[in-house]
Amino acid sequence: MLYLVIGFSKPISDSDKELDYLPYQYFAEYCKQKGLEGIAFPSSVMINTDEKHLCYTMFSDTKFKYIDSGLVLTTSIKYGYEETK
Repeated sequence: MLYLVIGFSKPISDSDKELDYLPYQYFAEYCKQKGLEGIAFPSSVMINTDEKHLCYTMFSDTKFKYIDSGLVLTTSIKYGYEETK
């Protein structure tokens, strides 16, 4: 399951091949066919923070209600790493 979470959270880059995302697209379609309403997964830029930031992929908008939206400007993104032994 961790493999799927990492795959869904992986940032998209120009060098990625289209087929790299095929397993995740297949899994999402499988979930949709099984009646799930959506998938939640960790944000690729907020994984190592104390706050929980999730991204959502919803399969239908019939069970959700628009509440509000806003515009934000991302001024910086900081990535860090830690070597494991």
